[in-house]
Amino acid sequence: MYPLETIQKMNEQAATAPATETETTRHCSFVRSSQGVVLHSAKQRSTVFLSGNDAAKFLRMAARNRTPLRRDKLIESYFTP
Repeated sequence: MYPLETIQKMNEQAATAPATETETTRHCSFVRSSQGVVLHSAKQRSTVFLSGNDAAKFLRMAARNRTPLRRDKLIESYFTP
């Protein structure tokens, strides 16, 4: 068990630690499901479901865009008109 002073110091450090991920630095993501692909936009904080040919096309393009920034750009393109 820690003394109260140690716990207070630990709490102060946690509160002042810099955030590693913000609204401008988080990355997009995607998850395959049994019926398609779910895309998550990091900027718009939204999701899209792709199925059939759209899902297959996305997975082919995602395989070619392996860096996080290129994959982010690909995923975000599904959220802009």
